[in-house]
Amino acid sequence: MAEAAQQNKTRGHRRGVVGIVTSANKTPKTLRVAVQYRVKHPKYCKYVRHRTVVHAHDEKSEARLGDRV
Repeated sequence: MAEAAQQNKTRGHRRGVVGIVTSANKTPKTLRVAVQYRVKHPKYCKYVRHRTVVHAHDEKSEARLGDRV
């Protein structure tokens, strides 16, 4: 058990997700952030753009439309 706990502490650095704020004024303290990423198509081997939308909490309502977060 102790060995597993030590392995978790020495784990590598994770990459953060970067997105663009698409909706900041409609709901108080909540942002809508679009995260775009590219995936290689399995058959045609071209890169296709995908997007996922996540909601983030903004306590002070500092972020504005178009900001990178």
